[in-house]
Amino acid sequence: MERREFDLLFRWFVSLGVDDPVWHHSTSSKNRDRLLEGKISAKFISAVLAQPKVKRLLSRITSRRSAR
Repeated sequence: MERREFDLLFRWFVSLGVDDPVWHHSTSSKNRDRLLEGKISAKFISAVLAQPKVKRLLSRITSRRSAR
């Protein structure tokens, strides 16, 4: 049995009830392929990187690497 069929935390995260059926694995693959082929994933990453909190975290990492 795959983890996604019995992991309660996963079910909660994706809004599945305890007795709800889990989707077929090919659904995830198809959605991933569509996201990567389109511009959605690039827009999402750009939006995440533009967040002030993320910028601060990245600047800390960058400054640590350049100090080496």
